Amino acid sequence: MQTRSKSFWTKELLTDYPKCEAICASPDVAVQFRRMTQPSFAAVCSALSVDEASVDGATLEERCQEIFKNRKAALLQLVLLIYFELGKRKIAIRKVAEDRLSPADLAACQSVSGELDTLAAVIRLFEASPDDLVEVLLRHVDDCRGHAPLLLAPKTRIAKDGFAKWCTAAKVRRALKGNADVHRIQAVGGRSFVLLQANADRASVRVDGDVVYGYHPQWILLNFAADPNGLRASGKSIKDAATFATALIRAFTKKRDLEYVDEKVLTPRDKVAALLKALKLGEDERLPLVELKVAETFLKGAPTVTLAGQESLAEGLQDLDDRLPYSLLRDPQKIASFKVLFRKHRVGIKLDWVDASCVVRYADSRLTGDEKDEFVKHLQDDYKIKVISTEKKSSA
Repeated sequence: MQTRSKSFWTKELLTDYPKCEAICASPDVAVQFRRMTQPSFAAVCSALSVDEASVDGATLEERCQEIFKNRKAALLQLVLLIYFELGKRKIAIRKVAEDRLSPADLAACQSVSGELDTLAAVIRLFEASPDDLVEVLLRHVDDCRGHAPLLLAPKTRIAKDGFAKWCTAAKVRRALKGNADVHRIQAVGGRSFVLLQANADRASVRVDGDVVYGYHPQWILLNFAADPNGLRASGKSIKDAATFATALIRAFTKKRDLEYVDEKVLTPRDKVAALLKALKLGEDERLPLVELKVAETFLKGAPTVTLAGQESLAEGLQDLDDRLPYSLLRDPQKIASFKVLFRKHRVGIKLDWVDASCVVRYADSRLTGDEKDEFVKHLQDDYKIKVISTEKKSSA
């Protein structure tokens, strides 16, 4: 089994190395073997060049104990892999595994039910190329955080892949001038991922009776397209993300007038009305309406009314329209928010009205990166509506 330094695990993969060392020194280390499955055990045997059939033991736990009783260095790597895999989004691991593993290795990671055994995949990825786990981490961070789209103003002609080739750790550090630490830069699927750590909110701690002031750290991910006129940014402060992205593009182009700005897209009232009508009539099978919040209803006191269900509200809304003086969806500007079911996730949509137009925002935290792109494309293609992550609103 390959081994990597403490620096690789702590700085590149953000894994708690001291904790894993303590686990390996503990008499209860065998508890970790309970995470093993047949595919992950087979992956371990392959990594150690051990004949799986020759390992004694009635259970996988006993067989793991047999393998690792004289392999302390390999045991530490396994525990580190177990803790790295914990909490990572399955879609992130699957995407990298499908891109990087051979068909035979990928097939060996399948469970009896046909699902991907993520621990087995992580072990085989580590053996094939430890740096592939960095991509897993980046995809995990990208999938877990809301995306705020930023646009370069003014739009500038940039050679394809020119920015990606320029974007090295040394050049990024110089451009940021110490305002953020560069954690990782990596090309992923034609995009350039730049993971930074910077100061966020001020904080204080008490040490020996004295108050020490400092800052909470924040992770910022800049996800540049091949054409860096657009990027997806995530982090606690999108304003900071835009500032750092601007510093990079100015250093690359040597143009001081360029700036990444918040993408503001107003949707006309009629486009929103068309979407609501389709949801009410159940015409869009990909987006069943599962929750509706209507403000300023016709009831006394104009209270807000919320309707919610596990499945489409279309039939119920049509029935309700027949019983009420007017449709709840008659005036789109009275709709506070609603939720649709997309890829088995309840996705909230909020309408921020500006006169007769609005900014349509969606809560994207439950969706993977690919699902976010698919959701945005569906509303753009079918309804001519550009939706924007709610993270941008809360962090701008």
